[in-house]
Amino acid sequence: MRQYLNEKQRSLLLQGICYTKNLIASLASDYADHKVHIQRFLPVLNRVIPSLTKDLIFFNQSISKEKTALCFVRMLSECGEIIHLGEGYYFVPPARCIMLPVSGEAIIISSLQEGGENAIGLIGYISNHPLLSIAANDWAYAEEPEAFLIRYEKELREEPGFSPDRCFQTTRQGLIRTKKTSVYNAKRNISYLLTHRPFKNSTKEDWYIGRATSAGWSIAGIDNNHLKRVIFGLEIRHGGNLKFSWFSYDEQYKELRLSRSIPIEERNMLSLIGMPDKWPNPRGYLIKPRYRDDAKAILKRLKFEEVN
Repeated sequence: MRQYLNEKQRSLLLQGICYTKNLIASLASDYADHKVHIQRFLPVLNRVIPSLTKDLIFFNQSISKEKTALCFVRMLSECGEIIHLGEGYYFVPPARCIMLPVSGEAIIISSLQEGGENAIGLIGYISNHPLLSIAANDWAYAEEPEAFLIRYEKELREEPGFSPDRCFQTTRQGLIRTKKTSVYNAKRNISYLLTHRPFKNSTKEDWYIGRATSAGWSIAGIDNNHLKRVIFGLEIRHGGNLKFSWFSYDEQYKELRLSRSIPIEERNMLSLIGMPDKWPNPRGYLIKPRYRDDAKAILKRLKFEEVN
């Protein structure tokens, strides 16, 4: 069984999230454009957040305690609770409601109030107050992975001198690194995932979609934010084994287990109704039984199949 936060730890995590939003909103209110640079609020968070989360095993264990506050900021930005405007500036948008796809319940996000008992997931809480509402599928809009992949493939351009550092092909079992990266070993009309280091001895790798041609590789660069969705598109195309299962947890919750971590859009939607086992790449969520159909609808976008 995966390790989840207990109720006390969960409460501390939600307090930290609420505190972070309020701090950013308070400092931003001093400016006409209601935005504030991270250097104004991060030092405060560095003092407060570690004391709230010292006993929590939630963020990846490789992340040091000193970076916990920064993880809070990134998490809230990725989830849409706060907005990153670029160049280190943030603001808290007006509160709005996200409508769940099946139950139709409204989850209010970006609120400066604590949800308390009405908080059913990592972000937001149930509210009956009339607010601007948006459907969850529109709030976390994304193309289906296969369509997303095809859009990238339409951008392929011949690069005869391109030499990948790593080459991956996709099977039902997921990504498999090929033993040789030569274009002459690649099959025609098959898309591969390729990496290339822009500088010699660089640790940074850029990702590409690539196909073999008579002249070499035809490639298209992949935005890092899109990488997981492109991979899902490849796996679905090749009959990938994408599964989810439900398990009993306690009197309140069911545990949703995924065969693998999912793209940010579906992850955020599940975080409206469930508490993840970790961040940023959870593979398990605690969800109340009444939201099982909402979770199924969310995973349907990724072609996940339920396994009993």
